[in-house]
Amino acid sequence: MNFSLAGKTALITGGTSGIGRSVAGRFIEAGAEVWIAGRRDSGTRIADDIGARFVRADVSRETDVVEMFDEVGRHARLDILVLNAGDGTLGKPIQSTTAETFEQVNRVNLYGTFFGLKHGAAAMNDNGSIICTSSAATEYRLAGFEPYVSSKAALESLVRSAAIELGARGIRVNAVCPGGVETEMAPYDAGFDRKVGKLAAIGRAYMNVTEIVGVYHLLAAAEGGFITGQAIRVDGGLGLGCTPAVFDKL
Repeated sequence: MNFSLAGKTALITGGTSGIGRSVAGRFIEAGAEVWIAGRRDSGTRIADDIGARFVRADVSRETDVVEMFDEVGRHARLDILVLNAGDGTLGKPIQSTTAETFEQVNRVNLYGTFFGLKHGAAAMNDNGSIICTSSAATEYRLAGFEPYVSSKAALESLVRSAAIELGARGIRVNAVCPGGVETEMAPYDAGFDRKVGKLAAIGRAYMNVTEIVGVYHLLAAAEGGFITGQAIRVDGGLGLGCTPAVFDKL
């Protein structure tokens, strides 16, 4: 099977919903044994529904992350680690963003990724793959998206550094940077789609999760074995240039 993950073990944080849950399903279809991590009380049921195993963890807490890897490590070593848990709070303009909100978002998006990279490498086999979820918003900003955007931009810096540090073990580290995805975290907003879709080459601001999971699959599989240190944008061409719709408005 092309892109087979047979014999591989994967752990996906933020795996009980949205992108994480869909990626877990794709990995299972490709033959991997999959663990999903999250904070939901329903995590075990969700894992059972898709054929995965569940470990409870709040990635904003370093002790939880250590315990998460310890729990999975009692059963298997990892070949694939997806650091996907995130806080999607878009916040307000910088001048009106509270320190508490800034801290909250960064504890999950930035510190959670840092803790995962810090402790995850020791739980992995050589020649594995670490995939972090960033955002297309780091490249094409819209007003009022702080502190979310800055947390994801810093995440991408961690990805590049980790790719250099872990490359000697054959471990690849990459980021996937989705545009709008219809999930619980980001429900479809027709007004946003109508406005921001005009800035995207393909004319829409949202994708469904089936349009993003293939990128994670590529990065996890042997076929993606020469890709590392990259931030791959899956955003429908947002911000490539002046689209016809924008040009007509001008």
